[in-house]
Amino acid sequence: MLDPHEPVFNPYAAPRAEIVVPTAVFANESRQPIARLAERLGAALAEVLGALCAVGVVFTLVAIGVAFFDPASLVRDRGDTKLIFLLALGMTFANALFVVPALGDSSSRQASYGKRSAGFKVVRRDGGRIGFALALARCVVKLILLPLAPISFVMMILDPQRRALHDWICGTRVVEA
Repeated sequence: MLDPHEPVFNPYAAPRAEIVVPTAVFANESRQPIARLAERLGAALAEVLGALCAVGVVFTLVAIGVAFFDPASLVRDRGDTKLIFLLALGMTFANALFVVPALGDSSSRQASYGKRSAGFKVVRRDGGRIGFALALARCVVKLILLPLAPISFVMMILDPQRRALHDWICGTRVVEA
């Protein structure tokens, strides 16, 4: 017997389709609050200033160490002292610009000190943590693309997720923590 409350199948009725509104550009992309542009630039400035301070501290410590062990070498023009200074300066720059931010971005907090102070974190496109290799690659790509900084800045303004050029290449985003 037919139930009057149960819908009856009508083969002549128009098909019903459910309208699905996409919530993200990519299917695997998570919905997290996007980092604000001015605060993201402030975080980048804090990281650069922190890196320069680290370089200055290490450079000063190397100068004190060289003066302590061989004070006359600071007065004489010797090549080995200059080599020590250049090696120390180069290693400090490499650590300050690549390793320290990469360690911060791949840590449990997912942010280097500049981003952490602004309340941001770096995530993959799907919202997961980035590993050290991807964080290091992100830092290297950022430095390589430094001459294209104005283009990257315009991309951050135009992109609804505020992704810079290095974020597009590495598949990362900076979101609110």
